[in-house]
Amino acid sequence: MEKYRHYDADILYPIFQLFIWGGYSIFLFSLRAEVNRDVWLHSLVSFVTAATGFLISHFLSRETIEKVFLSNRLLITRIILISVLVLAFAFIHSLIVNIFRDLMGVNPTKPTDKTAFHAIAGTLFTLMIWLIWSINYLGWLNICLRATEATRFLEKELSFRKSILNRLHQQLNPHFIFNSLTTIRGSMTEDPHASVEMVDRLSHILRYSFSQSQTEEILIEEEIGMVEDYFALEKARYGSRIQVEWDIPAELLQHNIMPLSLQTLVENAVKHNIQRYTDGIYIHITACFQHNRVQAIVRNRGKIIKKPTEGIGLKNTRERLFLVYGDNASISLQQASEDEVVAKMQIPILSNRT
Repeated sequence: MEKYRHYDADILYPIFQLFIWGGYSIFLFSLRAEVNRDVWLHSLVSFVTAATGFLISHFLSRETIEKVFLSNRLLITRIILISVLVLAFAFIHSLIVNIFRDLMGVNPTKPTDKTAFHAIAGTLFTLMIWLIWSINYLGWLNICLRATEATRFLEKELSFRKSILNRLHQQLNPHFIFNSLTTIRGSMTEDPHASVEMVDRLSHILRYSFSQSQTEEILIEEEIGMVEDYFALEKARYGSRIQVEWDIPAELLQHNIMPLSLQTLVENAVKHNIQRYTDGIYIHITACFQHNRVQAIVRNRGKIIKKPTEGIGLKNTRERLFLVYGDNASISLQQASEDEVVAKMQIPILSNRT
């Protein structure tokens, strides 16, 4: 039962208790004040009657009814058991209150038909209050239970999405490592010193990649640093054939982006076009705010070659975007002109967590 204990801290539960038993106390006071001039005595009796109900319902009946309600018994069995429990607690409540009334000298010493009628009416009224309490408490407990089930479902869904996200990230790492190692291998015989620098750059990139494997968002500034390492790695091989221009406002640097998302767009631009143009390619990277979103745009010299399936890099990034942001994020690749390709990525501005 400990897993439901957090409901007690909810502000609605004490409000519910105070409403039921506080209203009961006020009603008893107004009823008895009309037939007895000893206001203070009957105020005390009314308060003790309500306080006793409050204490019994909170420390005793709540635990028992909750156990029966959450048990695996048949519904009809649970209804019968809860009804019996309510009758029993109403009887205990009435018994305690009558003992207190006797001690305070409120109950008449010589019972009459009128006093007997009042006693029976008081007992029935107490039973009615307990029925009202139990119905409301069971309704509240049912709402809490449904909320807990919904929370558990969301937690399972989140865990499932994270497992898929981790799998996609693990797929991306080997893909990127393979491309980088191919670049280093191509320069080893031509310039060994440059190869050493490229290995250092690759180690920085891999450290970044692995450290962000469990992170959904990072600062744009951090992603840019990683992309600059990537460009340094590629320029060591291709030299001036790769021309890069950045145009990202300073106010965007502290906003968030998905790890390796901008890098994937840049890598896609280099990988698919550097061999096509012997005189080199240009890559222009910009970012801006648009409709409460951060929009990153990568323009490059190139052509889109239609294939039966999308490349693993873009496909992977598209799936990761959907898992993190749902339909609020998008990525697109278009042929803007005969020799220019434009990749656009939009991410909602949700937080600045890292």
